[in-house]
Amino acid sequence: MRPFLAFPSQPLSLTLFLLSSLPLSRALPWSRHSLEVALSPDTNEQQARLRNPAYQSYLLTLPSDIPSPTCVPSYPDWDVTARLQAHLIAPGDVLALCPGQSYRLDWPLNFTAADQEIVTLGFPTDHTRATLVVSGHLSGANANHSTAIDGRCRGCNRVKVRHVQVDGQRDPDADILPGGGANIAMGGSNAGQLVEYTRSFDPRAWSCLHIHEGQHACSNATIVNNDIGPCGFSEYEEWADGISLSCRDSYVAGNLIKDATDGGIVVFGAPGSLVERNTIWAVNRTLLGGVNMVDYDPWSGDYSGTIVQHNLIVGGLPGHEPDDPRDLDAFVKVGIAIGSRIWFGDKYNDTRYVEHGLVRNNVLTGAFGYGIAISGAKHFTVRGNILSGNTSFVGSPGPTCTFELQPRPWVYDSLTVSASAVQDEFVDEEADMAICLLKPGDEAVWDEWVWDDEAPVDSGIGQLQPLRQMVARQQARRVHAHSGEDDL
Repeated sequence: MRPFLAFPSQPLSLTLFLLSSLPLSRALPWSRHSLEVALSPDTNEQQARLRNPAYQSYLLTLPSDIPSPTCVPSYPDWDVTARLQAHLIAPGDVLALCPGQSYRLDWPLNFTAADQEIVTLGFPTDHTRATLVVSGHLSGANANHSTAIDGRCRGCNRVKVRHVQVDGQRDPDADILPGGGANIAMGGSNAGQLVEYTRSFDPRAWSCLHIHEGQHACSNATIVNNDIGPCGFSEYEEWADGISLSCRDSYVAGNLIKDATDGGIVVFGAPGSLVERNTIWAVNRTLLGGVNMVDYDPWSGDYSGTIVQHNLIVGGLPGHEPDDPRDLDAFVKVGIAIGSRIWFGDKYNDTRYVEHGLVRNNVLTGAFGYGIAISGAKHFTVRGNILSGNTSFVGSPGPTCTFELQPRPWVYDSLTVSASAVQDEFVDEEADMAICLLKPGDEAVWDEWVWDDEAPVDSGIGQLQPLRQMVARQQARRVHAHSGEDDL
């Protein structure tokens, strides 16, 4: 095990707090210049964060200085894509967009060299961030346009997307674009890329934000403080991911993923990565999986050193009239899905299992099919995950279910899970194709729903706020890039 990493007291100051001394709702302000991090008493957990290469590089990266006080305007719009691309030529080029303006793109903006950056002038974090709109044709010349920003070019190390918005402009009546790319496509065979304070929503294709593995050479990507969603629709095979991570040794933290429909955060192996303190919330659309660790490809099932911890996953919540269960618009089929068989059933028999991941200390609240379901996995550790406040486990078998599923908080299949350690609450039963559950339509199913704003949090974390306040508080747990001030 690597020794605990020490940082210089100037210009960085590191204050370590025990997680047990902080309520979940407490904001955790931290910046590159004045950092406060909530850590558990577990020394292993401290080291997991501080030895993560992407986390280290983010702490030591200074905010960019825009070389000019001007930005590139969105007008005239007939040549806007070409005008923007002209600012991304040499290493270190910065494309500064104008606050409050929308840029209609006819094709993707492509990074071309190392250390380039796309940013809104002034670093806003609200609706005044410049918006890149995917506007290319779906047929004819430049057809199948689905990506606004592409950072997968050769030699594009340390490129940055910061403080912008990307609107995929998916037509609600249109099918998902087959073969299309994510709104933001990063990674490739590059290291040290950064996406922060960016909003991405309504992708035409399968993901709001994708960090590609390249030739298994992508490393140290940092994805922090982004607002993701909606992504895709609830209808069959019209789904899209929030964040799709396939880059090793990466850091994904402080993101709000709201109304993704396939996976909130999908971890495609990404060995050595740390995924923590994100909020994943199903508001109006059904989500198949909150955090997914189910894919054998592209890392041959290798999740070695990959840690998922301290995330808040919020299933469906009742609306303004909680006594009426019909007001629940969505739910999460599986809060955290572990193992290939959760997604693919017996399609691959026992030849494509995932291995060596760690899932700990995550919080689930709201309506789910399953809290955590494990099937088709080896050498996984699942510990310390809890249910908070109002939780309900509901759903009815859909047409793709191969047997009668029973919604419940924790389930693993001992016939398809080996050499793994799970917390004591887990029930041993079949869980193949757990995502086949449908949101129930029978009101009788909802008789078990309990709504109590004063319900205490389990496991001693502290007093629970009403659920919506809990989510709002979690959103404040952000990485502050340019000030040490607290959001609250």
